[in-house]
Amino acid sequence: MWSFDPETARWELLRTTGAAPRAALAGMFEYIDSLGDVVWHANNWQMRGTWRFDMHNLRWHDLGAKGQEGRRFAAESPAPEQVGYYDPRRDILVVQRGRATYHFDVKTRTWSRVREEDKDSQAVPDGHDAWTTFVYHPRSGHGLLVDFRENAIWSYQPDTHDWRKLEPKRSSMPVGKKRLAYLDPLHDVLVVIDGINVWAYRYSGAGS
Repeated sequence: MWSFDPETARWELLRTTGAAPRAALAGMFEYIDSLGDVVWHANNWQMRGTWRFDMHNLRWHDLGAKGQEGRRFAAESPAPEQVGYYDPRRDILVVQRGRATYHFDVKTRTWSRVREEDKDSQAVPDGHDAWTTFVYHPRSGHGLLVDFRENAIWSYQPDTHDWRKLEPKRSSMPVGKKRLAYLDPLHDVLVVIDGINVWAYRYSGAGS
């Protein structure tokens, strides 16, 4: 485990003690504001579990995550290569893996597979860390997913589990093989960078 300080531009090796999760390939590492710590999640043969890292004491803690209504953790939580974000308004993790959408309730430590479509469905995006980015939009409380493979943007409403494919006006998202996407909360825009081209999209929260 390493930490990086942007102010000093220095890396530091964090020497942890006690039990620890496996360093599974393509797991999910996300900061949870309500915990003040990060969680590490994986669900395959390498590791099945959701762990919390105590950044002050440099120790790992198994959250004992479970599936909703007594269902198996393996069936209700996402596999590796997922994309997701923390939603501070609802205190949940929102994750997309393939055509399935998952929520993790931080308070109850419960995973729920809230929606799943066929692999060829066009009603939801195909979430994968190789070609999608999924971010939280603070003003609307929705999620925004950028699909570089399909050159598309989707919005997600966590309360209704509704996905909507958006149609940006004026200009289209740039096309390239080395693109980067992120949410700029200060200017309230989704940004896509392709080389020297910078494209910004303002989401209204109404599916525009």
